[in-house]
Amino acid sequence: MPFNLSIRSSKNQVLDHNWPDLESSFNLIFQDPEISQRKNCHESNAWINYSIVFKSPNKKISFESKNYLLSLKPLSEINRLKKEIEAFLSSDQKSFSFEPLEPNLELVLEKSNNGKFKLFCWIDNGNAELTHYTWDSFGLRLYTDKEEINKFISQIDELNEFLHNFHSD
Repeated sequence: MPFNLSIRSSKNQVLDHNWPDLESSFNLIFQDPEISQRKNCHESNAWINYSIVFKSPNKKISFESKNYLLSLKPLSEINRLKKEIEAFLSSDQKSFSFEPLEPNLELVLEKSNNGKFKLFCWIDNGNAELTHYTWDSFGLRLYTDKEEINKFISQIDELNEFLHNFHSD
C-alpha cells in the first residue's frame, strides 16, 4: 500500500487576473513499507525507501531508485523533517532547508512577503544512481500556503503511525 506525503501549490497565485487555477504538487511516495536493516560496527540502522513525484497539469515526473532512502533508526529523518518544519513555521526565520543523510534531495521552504511560501526541491539523482554526490541537480519551485504545509505535517504523523503499527506486529 503506497503512502503519500504531498504539498500542493496554492490556488490563485496571480492576483487580479481571471486565469484558471493550475495545481502542481511535490510528493514523497513510500511504495513499500518494508524497512531495510543495515548493521555497521557500532549500531543497527533502519531505512525506508521513497520515490519523488512532481505533478503539474498534464505532466508527471517521477524519480525512483532503491537508493532514495530516509533514515528511521537510530535517527528518524521523518520526525526530524516534521519538527524542523514546525519550528520554521513558528519562527521569524526566512527559510528552511532539509537534506537527508543520503542526500538525494534538498527541500527548501521560504517565506514570501504575501504570507505564502515558496517550496524548492533540488534533486541529485547522481547520488542515487552513481553512489556519489554530483550536485549537478535540477529543481522544482512551487508556491504554497501554510494550510498545505500543515497538511503535510499531518501526513507525516499518519506515516509515523502506520510505520509503528506495521512494525509492531
